[in-house]
Amino acid sequence: MITEMAHDKVSLVGHTKSYHQILVKGNPDELMGKRVDVVVYQTTKHSMLGRIVSVAKSVAIAENLQIMKEKQEAKSWMQKKLELLSESLDLKIVGAIACASFIYFAISRTRSSL
Repeated sequence: MITEMAHDKVSLVGHTKSYHQILVKGNPDELMGKRVDVVVYQTTKHSMLGRIVSVAKSVAIAENLQIMKEKQEAKSWMQKKLELLSESLDLKIVGAIACASFIYFAISRTRSSL
């Protein structure tokens, strides 16, 4: 993957998966942050010189599976809490309606006996 401009201001710096440095020539606007295949034609003490042999490909960044799992667990927990709260509110509303009905019935019964 091409990550930066080299100190010589001509070459681009890329790294292998094991972070070995490879210098390549190319347009920084087209290659920066992209993945390319190269053929190494020379090695130096601290780097390799390479020639690009493929079209630049965008790098796909996958979301961390642990983070995805934690987000899903948190979402599931929140949904359960909302369901319990909803059930609790439903029971309270039903209880309030039953109480109001009982009071209404008691008042109307009292009035009819007067």
